[in-house]
Amino acid sequence: MGTTKSYGDHEFRPATTASGGPVRHRRGIADGATATRLLFAASEQAYDPDLDIDWDAPVVPDAEWLPAQWISLHGTWLWRWLGEEQRAELAKRELVALLTAGIHAQSVVGMLDFRDLIEGDSPVDDRSRFLLSAINDEARRTTMFSRLVAKSGVAPYPLSPPLRVLAKFVLLTPTGPAGLAFRLLLEEMVAAVLRDVAGHPGAPPHLRQVSILTAPGAARHVELTREELVAAVRARGPAANALHRWLAAAITASLYAAAIEPRAYRDAGVSPGIAVVAALTGPAYRRNARRATASFREFATAQGILRGPVAATILRLGGLR
Repeated sequence: MGTTKSYGDHEFRPATTASGGPVRHRRGIADGATATRLLFAASEQAYDPDLDIDWDAPVVPDAEWLPAQWISLHGTWLWRWLGEEQRAELAKRELVALLTAGIHAQSVVGMLDFRDLIEGDSPVDDRSRFLLSAINDEARRTTMFSRLVAKSGVAPYPLSPPLRVLAKFVLLTPTGPAGLAFRLLLEEMVAAVLRDVAGHPGAPPHLRQVSILTAPGAARHVELTREELVAAVRARGPAANALHRWLAAAITASLYAAAIEPRAYRDAGVSPGIAVVAALTGPAYRRNARRATASFREFATAQGILRGPVAATILRLGGLR
């Protein structure tokens, strides 16, 4: 029989075959179509969000919850007025705001995956099974983001009333290139921001471990969504794709603004109205919006999704060019 592993107060026995030996997949994950290959990869890289991180371990006292360059007020005149303690408090609260936004983003992607599953041609093929695996990945990422928020000791920031109204229409998101671009942008932004903020030396160990565990699943989902986005573009004519390009550009130019959370400023002792204006006009917003969307913009431009003068103008107005 397999050995028992312990995580804090919990014990479990790893999965075994009928004969009692460890489970090993004999088929290479590079074989077959994309969904089949990614499905095998998902089974090889499974983890438990509650057990594979020591959530009982205390938070490192001097941890940097958010590197200075990712704090929205960094580089502004208002930043120079903040003391070290106030800056540290704002960093923690802005990380919580980012994690809360990540929870909402993963929930949106999961809802759209369920819609694809219901509307698909076959609920029993490898693509459908991979969608179920992807939904599982999104649920696990959401679980770990919520654990991180709880570990910070800061209450999460619920959706604002306007966003609550928009959330009711998530399942009405277009199914063509613009809708796939929206989904891909959400996935790539969450992955890029998490990878960057968790990669600096002073990041809390819990945050670094979450980044390590979630990276493979995010990469699998991005790969399949990219492939489907390319196929959707090729299936449409130039006129239809032009409209989708403009919508995709508008979404790309505006989505990072959701990272600006006025309530985080208020809770850190800064006037929300003044802070929002300072953040949106400061150097950190444009820099971080570009970094968060860089991977998506590079891919979408190469595939012709963000090409053309109208799309370029929209991106320029959003500070992305």
